[in-house]
Amino acid sequence: MMFPKKSWSQPAKSKTMKAECPESALQEAAEQYLKLKRIKFFHIADGFFRWIKMKAPPGVQKWFFGMFGGQPDCICNITLGNGYALTLLLELKTQDSKGRAVGKLHGKQKHEADDWKVCRSTDSIIDEINKFEIIADDIKKYLRERCN
Repeated sequence: MMFPKKSWSQPAKSKTMKAECPESALQEAAEQYLKLKRIKFFHIADGFFRWIKMKAPPGVQKWFFGMFGGQPDCICNITLGNGYALTLLLELKTQDSKGRAVGKLHGKQKHEADDWKVCRSTDSIIDEINKFEIIADDIKKYLRERCN
């Protein structure tokens, strides 16, 4: 095939490469919405990665980047009960004003792209979190019926 199927699902690349809003604003919006919905999440700020790179000894850097590098921006969890939880792996990337990709996956992220939800706007963040919540509720209902 001349065009691989994997690239069909990706948005077109931006010609201007000027982001509509910075990725940090998308991360803040995602965190605020998750807090509003009372969904537990885990996020390591990009500033903390920079701090580790500048201040930590090389051994700590190697361990930290090996352990946490290439992880999605937000790891969201909803407890299902009986020790089970459902996880949403949310990667946030920027787009231009026409919806074309500015931010791109890099390093270890490229290998996980098909397994993560990549969101490029606050609307897509809200949509994915809402879908996640609906799926979790459906699974909770199923588990209650199945286990009782």
